[in-house]
Amino acid sequence: MGTGYKDNEILMQERALIALQERDRLARELHDSLGQVLGYVNTQIETVKKLLENNQTQAVEDHLDALSKVVEEANAEIREFIYEVRKTLILKDGFFLALSKYLLHFEQLFSIKTEFQNPDNITDEEIGLSVGIQLFRIIQESLTNVRKHAKADKVSISFHRNEGNIIVSVADNGVGFRRDEIKNKTTYGLSVMKERASIIGGLVQIDSAPSRGTLVTVVFPRSPSKPPIPAGIQENPKFKVLLADDHLLFMDGLKTLLEQHEFEVVGTARDGFEALEKARMLHPDLILMDLNMPRCNGIIATKLINMEMPDIKIVILSMMVSEQELFKAIKNGASGYLIKGLSSEDFIEQLRSLACHGTVISPEIASQVMEELSLPDDPFTSMDLINCLSQRQIEILSLIAKGLTYKEIAAKLYICERTVKYEMSNILKLLHLKNRSEAVFFAHKAGLVKKA
Repeated sequence: MGTGYKDNEILMQERALIALQERDRLARELHDSLGQVLGYVNTQIETVKKLLENNQTQAVEDHLDALSKVVEEANAEIREFIYEVRKTLILKDGFFLALSKYLLHFEQLFSIKTEFQNPDNITDEEIGLSVGIQLFRIIQESLTNVRKHAKADKVSISFHRNEGNIIVSVADNGVGFRRDEIKNKTTYGLSVMKERASIIGGLVQIDSAPSRGTLVTVVFPRSPSKPPIPAGIQENPKFKVLLADDHLLFMDGLKTLLEQHEFEVVGTARDGFEALEKARMLHPDLILMDLNMPRCNGIIATKLINMEMPDIKIVILSMMVSEQELFKAIKNGASGYLIKGLSSEDFIEQLRSLACHGTVISPEIASQVMEELSLPDDPFTSMDLINCLSQRQIEILSLIAKGLTYKEIAAKLYICERTVKYEMSNILKLLHLKNRSEAVFFAHKAGLVKKA
């Protein structure tokens, strides 16, 4: 009974964490979305007043028609926001029940018939909680594209097993689009879906053709079922580890080594940006962080993760660690370092020492670090943090600073408005900003407006 109670308590804590993360994201999106709509309405009203003064009735009608469409779309989005906020703890009754309720809601709200198929009887346990939240959002994004772009009256969602994977398909009978449009990975929110799929170790593919509808396919590994623990025997706790390294072969070998001991690898990342996102979602005990990674290096990622989640221990991994790099990593939140060339026994022993609240810094290095830490810490400049943004995020931030609306940015970059909002939410988190106004100030300070 004690073990079952503890498992339920952990599950509730995990749900609560996911709920807070999702509600925070939704709050940011709603704040920015309403601000955009109200700003647009205000400018249109002023324009209409001037047109009325000049007796330009046809132009007034055109502007009012455009205004009506924007308000109608905003009304639909607000209803979706309200539904999502109410259903943030969407998995409390299981993934499939939550999905069924959402499909019913979608059908009633947008008059698009939904069809659900699960011929292999895939269970909630095979989906899992952390996977379920990401998969649910991917399906939502797919359905948003259906109602906005497909001009469909029917959409089918199906689940199938394939060896160790689960395959989810979202197919509509809409107008479709050409294959060359798919090549732009951000089209129709594909970047958002791909990012969420990567968090659960999966992938997303889109197939379409004019007049033949669109098929979105998501493939991800099944969550292994956990064998029951015999009565009277306590399960040995494992340290949850996130690996961040752009060398896939090394990361695969390290994962195998760790899982032979008391470590559970809960996720992997190939750059600092992905490490930050997965740290938020998985909240591991340890992060093994490579220094030299693309997009966002290990030192900046360590700084950002430590600022937001200081309870997570971060261990720097490198073939060779210079004193300067080590000092900077320790000052920005790293708990220690490990050399990639260590023997398996030494590596595990030192990692175990750190996981159990020890240290993995030699006395010689420790004295130098303490001396260095006595010096004032230089804050990150704007450009340091800019380096942690993707090229797409920099483009969006630059256009935001120029005063473009989300709708205008979406049209300019050939992506959907929801993708712009999603990326803007990530930008605010990465730069530790509160709202759009702070982001505009930051972009000007960083010189992004001059560069664009």
